[in-house]
Amino acid sequence: EQGRKAAVLTGDAFPSLVLAGWKRLVASRGSAPRLDLLKLSHHGSSTSSSPELLRTLKPRRVLVSSDGSAYGHPHAQTLAWAVRELNGVELLFNYDNEYSRPWAQTAARPRSGFKVRLGGPDGIAV
Repeated sequence: EQGRKAAVLTGDAFPSLVLAGWKRLVASRGSAPRLDLLKLSHHGSSTSSSPELLRTLKPRRVLVSSDGSAYGHPHAQTLAWAVRELNGVELLFNYDNEYSRPWAQTAARPRSGFKVRLGGPDGIAV
């Protein structure tokens, strides 16, 4: 947390570990912080996220840090969960490429229910 902003940077943590930590935080504070940003674990792998995790944390923005070249991350299933579980979510991609562009095209449609920002040559400002 910094000022009024809160982010969860997951690294390669499994969803069960992130959820357990979140639940401890909520129990110690008495309420959940408003989460501005969730950096998807393991570059958006479908085994490193879950609908329950997204539903519980309720981030306003979801960051994908991957160019997709090594393992095809982020997985489309993970991004579909985010769009389905998080009304009005903004997906942030650090690359503008064949993995991120289809999501930007879908978000541009009327009533898509989510937004997309693509990184440029200098990255993406969050």
